[in-house]
Amino acid sequence: MAEKANPIGAKLAKKYIITLGTITALVVILSFLELTHLFNDVYNAIYYVLNYFFDAEGIFPPLTIIPLKSGFFAFSFVLLITGIMRMTIIAALIAIIIDIISTKDVRKVLSKFEAKRLNGHIVICGYSNFVEELTKDLQKSKKDFVIIDNNKINVDTARDLGYTAIEGDFRREVYLKLASIERASQIVLGSNDDFENILGLITAKGLKSNIKAIVKVNSEETVTKMLRAGADMCIVPEAIAGVYIGNEVVNYLKQK
Repeated sequence: MAEKANPIGAKLAKKYIITLGTITALVVILSFLELTHLFNDVYNAIYYVLNYFFDAEGIFPPLTIIPLKSGFFAFSFVLLITGIMRMTIIAALIAIIIDIISTKDVRKVLSKFEAKRLNGHIVICGYSNFVEELTKDLQKSKKDFVIIDNNKINVDTARDLGYTAIEGDFRREVYLKLASIERASQIVLGSNDDFENILGLITAKGLKSNIKAIVKVNSEETVTKMLRAGADMCIVPEAIAGVYIGNEVVNYLKQK
């Protein structure tokens, strides 16, 4: 599927063109005023401004002296239009480059390069609430990890937080390979869908059989299936939360 144009890139390009035009106009006007004051002659000021900014001698090599006043305005008009055209083309090219960079999403490219250099890291599949808390702890412990998720919003959120994230389906080998699973030490399957997790687990084990797999299980009935598929540890958030809440309630009652 083709990527849609990024409105942020278009806005950035538009701002660049406006800024470039404004700065150029101010510099030309200020230069003209200064030269008018210096030469005390409007014709000389206009000529030197056009010659400096729009390369008058480059367009008309023989004209190395101030042109006659009789043909001055036609000469100035040609230089002005030619100079504006050149500056517009340059500004448009730069704006196009900025737009392409913004649309391509530099962070996407950087994430892939970042994942390629990692070794002994953790591959995290699916960006759920469980994973969100996990990544905070991993970041504090300065442990390298890569997140794979097929939801663009989740991926953008992860990248905004400074995480290395890849947009794609972790059930497919190509995305696990992009996350350098062959050099990873562990994989965490944290999707809210048990079926997705078990398929991702099978694919990961097929690529690296000895990788340590930690799986978030949303239903206790699925734990056995996950262990059979090769999970080294199964985590049931609801059960853990229940134990934690139970301990908190018991401690509260003891204080009464």
